[in-house]
Amino acid sequence: MFVRPKRRDVLIALTLFMLNVFDAIATIVLLDRGAVEMNPFMDMLIDLCIGYFLTFKIVFVGTVTWILLYLSFDRHVNMVIVAFTVVYALLTMYHLINLGSLL
Repeated sequence: MFVRPKRRDVLIALTLFMLNVFDAIATIVLLDRGAVEMNPFMDMLIDLCIGYFLTFKIVFVGTVTWILLYLSFDRHVNMVIVAFTVVYALLTMYHLINLGSLL
């Protein structure tokens, strides 16, 4: 059974995806300026090839977000999407503070 996601859920999912893309770009900029990646898996991907890192971040998070969006009719899944979005929003603020200190 297919249940069309609510407009609000689509906007939250798009926000999550865009925050993830910003996280990837900010991570690359900050690493270039001497920061250290704290996630060991992402650090390994960055060491292998920055393209692997970007591909994984965009494809994996995009796919998980899309799956969660189409399961968002379930109240618990919807709360997971909102929680991930809040976490990425906090991470974005952290990146903005760090990027601002570079100016």
